[in-house]
Amino acid sequence: ETYGWWFCMLSKPEEPSLLLLGTSYANELYAGLSLNRSFNHHSILSIGTCDAAWIDETINVPVVPGYEYDPCIGFRHADQQKLIDSIIESGSLKFAIIDGLAKEITEDYIARLKKRIDFLEQHNVKVIVFTPKIKIDYDIKSCFSRPFSHPSNDCKISTEERANVALKVKPLIDSISISNPKVAFFDQNLLFCSADGCSMIRQGMPLLRDIWGHMSEYGSVVLSSIFKEWAEKNVPEMLLTEGEK
Repeated sequence: ETYGWWFCMLSKPEEPSLLLLGTSYANELYAGLSLNRSFNHHSILSIGTCDAAWIDETINVPVVPGYEYDPCIGFRHADQQKLIDSIIESGSLKFAIIDGLAKEITEDYIARLKKRIDFLEQHNVKVIVFTPKIKIDYDIKSCFSRPFSHPSNDCKISTEERANVALKVKPLIDSISISNPKVAFFDQNLLFCSADGCSMIRQGMPLLRDIWGHMSEYGSVVLSSIFKEWAEKNVPEMLLTEGEK
């Protein structure tokens, strides 16, 4: 009643070792990671719905009409950050995945995200940033046929759009790579794209679940496998070895 739709999920009744930090686009990763055997030694905590970038406690985020109960308005964002940071300070976390970066990557935003990353690294947390997904501006349901109707869209996106997304986030990657060289960046558009183009449908299954571009459980599971292959080369210490499975 006080904090809107703020919630958390924990994959094991243990102190968390892997944190999913950011907006609802971070929360959507929980399904795939919690079901992937290579990550099942982790206690995965999915918490929060606000951007991971640092916010000053004195800032009162303005209320937008219709969003009075949004967990990221007023002082709720700062309250959420304070609680999450107390979990980081507890010392159990080994890894943090940040997802749901801002639409506009400004110098101020990069500085605020760096401050949050600094806080994580000061507490010996390895940070992995998931770069933004490509998006469609219509409901994925329109890409599937229904009784007496044909699909009105094909859910395909050009590789040029993927390149545009990468170009927008490049200043952030370049800056953080210099200031915080231990941070790893993962391109989650590997889920949607190949050399031939990009699609929100894979093997006849939708990779999204709603009009806001959140991944379906199927999409999350497939992405976790792609991420596992990337982690084998880039963050091998994050994975459960074959002998431990």
